[in-house]
Amino acid sequence: MKFIRNTEFKQYDTLKIYPYLSNKNLFMISLFGTGVYGLSNEEKTYLIKEIQSDTAKYYFNRHWMKNVQFVPQNQKDGWRLSKPIFLRNYLLCAFSFATPYDPDFASQWTYLYKKENGKWSRLLLMGKILGY
Repeated sequence: MKFIRNTEFKQYDTLKIYPYLSNKNLFMISLFGTGVYGLSNEEKTYLIKEIQSDTAKYYFNRHWMKNVQFVPQNQKDGWRLSKPIFLRNYLLCAFSFATPYDPDFASQWTYLYKKENGKWSRLLLMGKILGY
């Protein structure tokens, strides 16, 4: 989560987010990306299962990120963050984030991240969120 804060949201002094992590109604994606890091059929099945089985909200730990402000769910300017889904023994991570006030859906994406030498980096775009 610290990596996400320091890269995807580095332009925000204070990040307004909803106080939970949830994949339900956020992590609806069309998967794309091929090659070495393309997901196997087994990994895609696992990913879909993890997305569909997320029926509870996971409360966000304030210590995971600095300069975070929690906003009520009915407030329109908070980011929604997914629960990270890890693959390949925690070497890959699928993560989505979206903001509900984006009329062009330009800020609603799912990325695959990889961990090398103890550090995370964005590997590739997995898909665009289809809607919530």
